[in-house]
This record gives sequence, structure tokens and C-alpha cells, in this order.
Amino acid sequence: MRYLLSLLTALVLLPRAVSAQTYPVPRGAHILAHAPLRAERGASVIVFRSRVIEVAVARNGRILWEERISGLPLRLVQPGPRGLFAVVFRRSRGAGVLAMSLAGSHVGSGITGNPTGAATGDEGVRVVRGGFVVLRRDRAHAGSVKYRTLIPYLVCGRLLCQGNPELRPDYAPGAAPVPNATFALANGSVILLRLEIAATIADQNRGLMNVRSLDPDTGMIFVWSDQVLCSFWMKDTDIPLDIAFLAPDGTVNEIIHMPVLDSPNAEPIPLYTPKNPYQFAIEANAGFWSRYDISPGVKARLNLGALSLTDAPKTCYG
Repeated sequence: MRYLLSLLTALVLLPRAVSAQTYPVPRGAHILAHAPLRAERGASVIVFRSRVIEVAVARNGRILWEERISGLPLRLVQPGPRGLFAVVFRRSRGAGVLAMSLAGSHVGSGITGNPTGAATGDEGVRVVRGGFVVLRRDRAHAGSVKYRTLIPYLVCGRLLCQGNPELRPDYAPGAAPVPNATFALANGSVILLRLEIAATIADQNRGLMNVRSLDPDTGMIFVWSDQVLCSFWMKDTDIPLDIAFLAPDGTVNEIIHMPVLDSPNAEPIPLYTPKNPYQFAIEANAGFWSRYDISPGVKARLNLGALSLTDAPKTCYG
């Protein structure tokens, strides 16, 4: 916390000694927060309540700019560059932030490409080093896993720039569905795949045979007690699958596409065998791995619940 506050100017609650008349705000206004703008001589940012809650920039006793805030102010921060500031406020659903920048006597948006300087998140706003992150629930996601989108706004030059959105499972600690596999991607996203476990010879022989549909966020993991080099086929399987073969440490070694057979009576039935031994294999809906850019080299973190690998089959046939 001490390190964070050394980087950001935190919310300054009004002490009793500060009078509203110290600043050029309406008579009777109640000042909620105030701070001098870094490296801007004689300039201050003020958050006050009169009839409504407003944020203003003043210089040498004169208001240069003011804007209404539609929420309860939580923090006043200055991410770094001179004249750049942001007010984080609570809304009826989630939180919002208003980021602005003072240059000379002009106050404009503090976010590149965003003329209003405002951003909102129905799951909140998180202050981070050099900016903030807006959290939004991913309501468009079609699978059974709940996701939130994290949208970073970080300092670039004199303003803030919106970064690439990151996808994260939206669960409280320990509340995500188990068993599962999670994949931390290079773009900052974390993908969670719910798993059904095939840890017996009977389960592995049956696999996803005669399954008519598979939840977009669910797959089946085949587990062995050691590395094997088993082949897979699509006999009596009604949905196209992509299978990922994982090393003992969870690293994806290879992904193979397995289409549905052209005919139930097709002969011979194609076999799908990876180039190298593996300890885990995960079948998912065709396109799952490519949709999230999960490719060889990405590492899975497996949570298989109470399963003991020592009880899993030792070879392809037990």
C-alpha cells in the first residue's frame, strides 16, 4: 500500500480546517476531495457537492473547468504525467472513472480516443500502477463459465491509453467449478475449461461416444499415471472435437483436429496419434483451442479435485 501511494495521489478527505471558500466553488458547497495538480503551478483539482457532485479544475482562484459526476466519489488519483488526474466514483451498479488532463488553461479528456474521458464497469474500477482497470461482466459469453472483462487504461505519453481487454473467470476465490483446467495466456487472459474426467479404462474407452452436444466451456480429460502414446478415434462420436495432448507439467505439446466420420460404417476408422508421449489428453469442442489462441507451449494448470494420479491407468489398456 505504501508503494502504491507513492505512485498515486490518494483521495484527500476534507479536514475541518479547509473551508469551501478556500476554493472558487459555490457558496455552501461541501468539498469532498482536493489536491494540487502535480507540476501545474497554482492548479488544483477539487471534488465538491452543492446541488450535485462535481469535479473542477481551478488555477489561481479561477475555475477553468467543471463536470458533474453521476456517483459517489471514492478516490482522486494522479497516475503520473503532469496535469493528468482521475476521479473514481461508485455508481448504482459498479463504478466509473473520469480521467482528464490539464494543458495550459485547457482541460480535456485524459484518455486517448475517448472524448469524454469517462469509463464505467458494472463490476468496478481497480486503481493500478500508472492508471486503472475497468471490470465488466462478459454478458455475451455463451458457455457455462462466468467471465469478466478487464480493460486496462495505462499511461502512454501525457495521457492514458486503453489496452487490450483481458478475459478472466468471474468467481470468488475457491468458487470456480472443479475439476477444471486453466490457461494463462500471453495477452493476460485466463481461460477456464470445465472437465469431465476419464480416469478408468472403461471411461476412456467410452469417451464422448454418443454425446450429441458439449457445453462450449466443457471438455473431457483422459488421465494416466505416467506418459503414454495412445491413439484416439471418432467411432460413434457425433460432434467434431479438437484434442490437446499435455506433458506431465501441463504444457500443451500438440493439438489435433478430429472431425466426425463421414459415415457411421466408415472403414477403416482413422486413428489420431500425437508425435510424442503425453500424460493427459483433453477433448474439447472443435475450435475451442484456436478461439482462445491456446497452442503448443501454453501451460495448463489442472485442478482434478480428489483424483489421485497413482490410481489412473498406467498404459493405453490399463
